[in-house]
Amino acid sequence: MFFMYREFTGLDEAALGPVLGPYCCALVSFHIQNDRELFDRFSSFKDVKIGDSKKLYTSGKSIGELENTALSFTSLYTGRVPETLFELLEELIMDKRYLKDITAIPWYTDLSQLKLPIACERAAISKNSTSLNHFMSEQEIELDRVVLDAVPAKRFNQLLSKGLNKSQVCQEIISPLLSGNFNSGSRITVDRQGGRRYYGEWLVDIFPKKPLSIIQETQDLSSYSVDSSTIRFQVKGDDKYLETALASIFSKYTRELMMICFNNYWSKRVPGIRKTAGYPQDGKRFIRDLESRNIDFDRQILIRVR
Repeated sequence: MFFMYREFTGLDEAALGPVLGPYCCALVSFHIQNDRELFDRFSSFKDVKIGDSKKLYTSGKSIGELENTALSFTSLYTGRVPETLFELLEELIMDKRYLKDITAIPWYTDLSQLKLPIACERAAISKNSTSLNHFMSEQEIELDRVVLDAVPAKRFNQLLSKGLNKSQVCQEIISPLLSGNFNSGSRITVDRQGGRRYYGEWLVDIFPKKPLSIIQETQDLSSYSVDSSTIRFQVKGDDKYLETALASIFSKYTRELMMICFNNYWSKRVPGIRKTAGYPQDGKRFIRDLESRNIDFDRQILIRVR
């Protein structure tokens, strides 16, 4: 059977807007045997739910569905369910140097204290991972890569201080995921945020020695041929493509776990303070609460300036 691609790869991010907590992004890649869309192929598999992470989890809802999917695929990829948040990051973070930087931040010094899973049964996740393995073998699909980055406010602010705007900072963070996991014969779908339409110059910077051409640059989709691969920036990509949806799940799950550590730290230091998800309105409320109690903190480490 003729098919164009050998891999379907998705990339998505979580928490571009908050003032507190990390910005997270993830890349997920499947080795495939034909071009049939993964959402179609997974439609009969019910042990995990895969979709836009914002639909699987919102504040106040159980993190269980998000966790079940993220940890089941993690177990499939690494061979085990991680015991702690530190182990999850140690397995999946692309540049291990950044893990040392993360754990130097006071509220992330002991990520090993957050035991996983937090909402699901470990045995159920192991069972689902085994089911995934059997299903994907039958479908001739292989989970090739899961990599991520988690960027606390300190590192985000350091990038902004170089004169980059917020969009350029995100590009700086995402670029290694794209360049370091690029294979010929791939279709890479990045969930497109905001109104930006043109990505050619950025891709030339990432892949300076590879032939690149524009396929289309429209309101909903910007698509480029890079070598023998296609890189697409798709509006609502996490709704349309399973690989991008799964990347959104890993990004969101990592972000939520790190916010649990953040809130645990401040709850111990400032008894009675209300937890925060870090988004602008409530994040600013949290900062005011700290200031009203005369709590010392380093703004460059705590607060994302943009």
